[in-house]
Amino acid sequence: MPTFVYKGRDRMNQVVTGEKDADNREALRMLLRREQIAEWVRPGRSIEPDVALRLTYDALYEDYLDLYRDSRQVVHRLAARQGTQGTR
Repeated sequence: MPTFVYKGRDRMNQVVTGEKDADNREALRMLLRREQIAEWVRPGRSIEPDVALRLTYDALYEDYLDLYRDSRQVVHRLAARQGTQGTR
């Protein structure tokens, strides 16, 4: 299995470098992505939905979908800017 040397920037625009063993470049990309996700995810306690609140949950979810549909273009533009300008 070949060893790949990599250098790039993470989502916080910080330089990351290293070496990883992977079968090919795509496998390397997937390995780095899994490691990055593992750094972001902080498992916590599990919360079970209250069945008695189903109608409330459904109504709130519809509001969430409307909010997402109405704002997704702006949110994606802002996220793209963050990736190109770094953090301040």
